Amino acid sequence: MGASESTESGKDREAETQQGERNNEGASLFSKAVVAAGAAAILIGGAAALLSSDSKSLTERNELGNCSTPIPKSISWEPPTTGCMKLNTDGAKRGEDGPAAAGGLIRDSRGRWIRGFKCYMGLGSTSVKAELLGLIEGLKLARKIGCEKLIVETDNEGVVQMIKIKTNRQNDNYILASEIQQLLQKGWEVQHCKNKQNRCADRLANYGLEEPHVYQELSCPPMYRDLHDILKQESVDVAFPGLY
Repeated sequence: MGASESTESGKDREAETQQGERNNEGASLFSKAVVAAGAAAILIGGAAALLSSDSKSLTERNELGNCSTPIPKSISWEPPTTGCMKLNTDGAKRGEDGPAAAGGLIRDSRGRWIRGFKCYMGLGSTSVKAELLGLIEGLKLARKIGCEKLIVETDNEGVVQMIKIKTNRQNDNYILASEIQQLLQKGWEVQHCKNKQNRCADRLANYGLEEPHVYQELSCPPMYRDLHDILKQESVDVAFPGLY
């Protein structure tokens, strides 16, 4: 073989080698593209499945109604709207055979003490009767000071129902319930509240047990530390600290 033929043969082998490398590189790129496409397909499929699952869950929730967690209402005393007063009353009884008493207070939309009362009822009163008599005294006080718009709250749901629904004449508390209905004026509303929303009235009713044979109207809070602490806390809750 001559020098010229040897040179041409070398060039051919070099060209074949370069072509092979290009082919291998192309195959590698193709493989990577296939893998990438497969991964993308998996991701898209997963996302579609997730969206489908979410959509199904949403549909199920819609079919079942609104299942979102409700925002809890405040468990502290809530002030009335501007221009309205709120009367809270409660009854207290010391044991089954002990004395009973009642207490209550009226506050405005800023949580300020307007007027209060506590009264001793003696022996022979049930806890329900104490609650009803407390409402009667509270409503009389609200009339006396000229409340126009009034929300009345008590933590005894049975008493609230007794007032809102016509009470059977055979009920032992029919006369008291009827008197409450007569005392209610236009624009006055009776509603049930939680025990923790009625703490001030509860304290006043219990103070009433401590002073037998006494009815006391209170133009300002009596000097009991625990009552003042509750009033201050609840006035802070309505953004007017110390006003009570």
